[in-house]
Amino acid sequence: VLVTSRERLRLRDEISWVIPPLQPENGVSLYLVRAAATGVEVDPGDMEELKRLVEELDGIPLAIELAAARAGE
Repeated sequence: VLVTSRERLRLRDEISWVIPPLQPENGVSLYLVRAAATGVEVDPGDMEELKRLVEELDGIPLAIELAAARAGE
């Protein structure tokens, strides 16, 4: 079972990995790839706005992925 959480579940045999926040450039790249997978193309003029979004999401990869998944809504 794969679980994502900010806190450990404290289960027997639990393995925990700390995923550090992404740098803004890497977060924007992740967003672009994931948004494209949903069929959304981002305008190149929106890069500064995307950088701010990634910073507001604290560079957390899961949060960026979830935001990108909703890009077309």
